[in-house]
Amino acid sequence: MKRIIMQILSFFTINPHLKNYLVPELYQGSLKKICIPSLNCWSCPAASFSCPIGAIQNFVSYSKYLLSFYTIGTLAIVMSLTGRFFCGFVCPFGFLQDIIHKIPAKKVKIDTNKSKFSQYFFLIIFVFFLPWLTGEPWFSKICPSGFFLASIPFIIADISILNNVSYFFYIKTVIATIFFYSAIKISRPFCQYVCPIGTIFETFRPFSFSGIKVDKDKCIKCKKCFRVCIMDASPYKSPYNCIQCGKCIKECPTKALTIKYLFYSYGDASYEKL
Repeated sequence: MKRIIMQILSFFTINPHLKNYLVPELYQGSLKKICIPSLNCWSCPAASFSCPIGAIQNFVSYSKYLLSFYTIGTLAIVMSLTGRFFCGFVCPFGFLQDIIHKIPAKKVKIDTNKSKFSQYFFLIIFVFFLPWLTGEPWFSKICPSGFFLASIPFIIADISILNNVSYFFYIKTVIATIFFYSAIKISRPFCQYVCPIGTIFETFRPFSFSGIKVDKDKCIKCKKCFRVCIMDASPYKSPYNCIQCGKCIKECPTKALTIKYLFYSYGDASYEKL
């Protein structure tokens, strides 16, 4: 419940311009120059900040700017200090997937370590290579977060917008529909298999001050942590994709797990980095 409250508060902190949902229009003030380490679409009517993935694509699209060092540096600093706390407690699209997953249906769990290839594929091809090659922000073109947090609110506020959309909008609709259905069956499928922000975070995870720890002497490999993990991770094997939600801590029968949030620790295990 505490995490849900944090997610709700984070959503309205990041998206405070609620009146823009009714107009519809975009906030384009000075705060839009700031990227937050979460997947919150720049085009969301209520958004105050920019998406780091959009910023990276814009820099890569121009040959004289090979990389947005400011954006990558921000993500690296946040990851080194907080781990993937923002993924579990702040990211609006992660929160939306959590809500969708509550729809009654038979659930499917797949070990998240198998998702590494697809995550780096989307990061390298759609965030770096294709924007550099074509000058177009290809990941933004297919991102379902933009569809749910930006396109849908605009259409609800003004249905006539549909008269001016390109054919690519319908391609994006199909992609978003696939992810919506997947999110019912699989917990956070976008986070597990696609999200470039999460992939960048994972690249810097070995250097993080925060994250999950395991006492290997206490761990009995009962897999209860895997069964409750939001990201279908296996904490007893690897912390890959851990968003530090803390559910595994409560479930562990031998108290073998601890999550450290910089200066605060949750759990009883002795520290041993996996």
